[in-house]
Amino acid sequence: MRYVVALAVLFGLTSPVSSHHSDAGMDMDSVVTFEGTVTQFN
Repeated sequence: MRYVVALAVLFGLTSPVSSHHSDAGMDMDSVVTFEGTVTQFN
């Protein structure tokens, strides 16, 4: 039971860390087109 509580606390503390990535710099309504020749693909 102690491990379950420890995991719950751990996940509770680490979940806000991933929320600092926002999509404020992304414009989902615009279309961007690239034109060129592929010279290498890895």
